[in-house]
Amino acid sequence: MADHPNVPNTPGIYLFSDGDTPIYIGQSRKLRARLRQHTGATRRENEASLAFNLAKREAAKTSVIMTGSRAMLQVDPDFLPHFDAARASVAAMNVQFIELADPIARTLFEVYAALALNTVEFNSFETH
Repeated sequence: MADHPNVPNTPGIYLFSDGDTPIYIGQSRKLRARLRQHTGATRRENEASLAFNLAKREAAKTSVIMTGSRAMLQVDPDFLPHFDAARASVAAMNVQFIELADPIARTLFEVYAALALNTVEFNSFETH
């Protein structure tokens, strides 16, 4: 976000990449606000969802027991260092965006781009 101070607060699609590797595609009605949520160092699990999922992947490689709700897990002292590191990692990622006002086109493009760029690890489209 520091490199994009003029991100419009309009509807669109965004892509987070780790170097040249696409990681996550998302959409928002307010790009600037949503990207700030993803990249904020103190954002909660429901705002920094990419960081939370990255933290879960890394914590699973260790002895962290991941039980309970997402809200409980984000404050677990064993999980918190993973979440902090993941939030910093997401904040350092490359981000690209396009403005796209039509909600149907945004949704279709998000799904298409996730499949085309193979971001399925973090773009599952599973409903809650």
